Amino acid sequence: LIHGPPGTGKSYTLIEIIRQLINQDKRILVCGSSNLAVDNILERLSVYNIPVTRLGHPARILNNLQTQTLEYQTSHSHQNEIVKDVKKELEDLMKDLKDGRIKGKLKRKNAWNEVKELRKEHRKRSIGVLNSLMTRAKVVLCTLHGAGGRQLQHQKEFDVCVIDESTQALEPSCLIPVLKAKKLILAGDPLQLPPTVLARPGQKKKERMKIIPKEPKTKKEKEISDKLAEVNISEHGNAASKISRVAPTQPTLKPLKSLEESLFERLIGIHGNSIKCLLSVQYRMHDMIMKYPSEAMYNSKLTAYEAVSKRTLMELPNVADNDTEKDEVELSSPLVFIDTDGYDFFERIDSEELKKGAVEEGSKYNENEVEIIKRKVQDLVHAGVRDSQIAIITPYQAQVGHLNNAVKPQFPGCEIGSVDGVQGREQEVVIMSLVRSNETGEVGFLKEERRLNVAMTRAKRQLIIVGNSATIKRGSNYLKKWMDFLESNADIQVPE
Repeated sequence: LIHGPPGTGKSYTLIEIIRQLINQDKRILVCGSSNLAVDNILERLSVYNIPVTRLGHPARILNNLQTQTLEYQTSHSHQNEIVKDVKKELEDLMKDLKDGRIKGKLKRKNAWNEVKELRKEHRKRSIGVLNSLMTRAKVVLCTLHGAGGRQLQHQKEFDVCVIDESTQALEPSCLIPVLKAKKLILAGDPLQLPPTVLARPGQKKKERMKIIPKEPKTKKEKEISDKLAEVNISEHGNAASKISRVAPTQPTLKPLKSLEESLFERLIGIHGNSIKCLLSVQYRMHDMIMKYPSEAMYNSKLTAYEAVSKRTLMELPNVADNDTEKDEVELSSPLVFIDTDGYDFFERIDSEELKKGAVEEGSKYNENEVEIIKRKVQDLVHAGVRDSQIAIITPYQAQVGHLNNAVKPQFPGCEIGSVDGVQGREQEVVIMSLVRSNETGEVGFLKEERRLNVAMTRAKRQLIIVGNSATIKRGSNYLKKWMDFLESNADIQVPE
């Protein structure tokens, strides 16, 4: 297991592992939870001249990678010329039969027998082309679900299966490619975004869950079944050992698991950290941007690479050559907090959500924060920062819409999105709009530490946070510590 916190070069590490495995003449199956994740690896692999085959529908694969798809390789294979000839012969014969050109009962019967043989021949040769290409490919890439497709049926077992972003994938999806290889490498970060699960279990995680055993037949089996039913789901790390101690004769009995728990996390829970490698040096963020996530999420184990640890916006060429008064936008500060406490900049609920009556769950927005961010972007661009070097992140889709309407017309290069869409991305400047500002201390999505961890680790040189400290502090102990950290370490500003 490769635990790759933000900016630690997890993808580069995977590429190097794949290259070393190829040098050992291993066949590798590389998977990701999405087509984009798979294509990101393929793009990096393609520069090394490695024989690769990308499975999947061409329409879902990036245009510059089409030559490495199975469809392209099949259509340009020498063996495929014979397949084309057989197919044409079959089509011509079918057309003759359909048009009534073949007369006589016996001749038509013989023609239909020939059709059957041609179909068999076409199928046999098509499978032969597929098997030939798959055997030659040192690396086969596909999505997790794609690994269950017909192209990989009856293929020789792979030496190694590599799954990137495994902590964002559902465990059942990961099991599809796992069954096709002798060894497994999982990469991801369980402290960033989890798998997307819309359905929630009826019971809390810490409640006792039942095991699904076979129907007990004897009194002894009944006793074992009753004991297994008392295994606590929150103790999944010891569940396997408990089961083996209670019922060594029934190792197939497993406790129910939440789909929110990834295979990566479950394996750590069972085997401990002995099978995990932590990438501890990050190459993205200024030391001060990294500091709180490292302390709060990674037990202070993250360190910043020397070349990035002190870099600020002042070192950007387009900023350094600008004669504007740089103090106005605090270009030298890696961490800026614009605190709206006391300004009555309250959040609102999206009108469409109000119509649905979903007041509690409705997407929130904060128009005042939008105006603050728009002015901040103007200041940054005026000082020499390009709009394409700025990203704006917020937890709420309604706020994304308002930010797009306010900022995009003037600064089309500025990237604006929700937290869920930015994992794996980075930018020179990141502005976080926290949105929540109310008298009750409700913070909604901000309670999700992993989601917040993603948002605060996208910036390279400067992270700007816009929010109401009084509201945020009341959300959770984690948020209170974050606000305390910002008050002690950030450049504190107030709305203009």
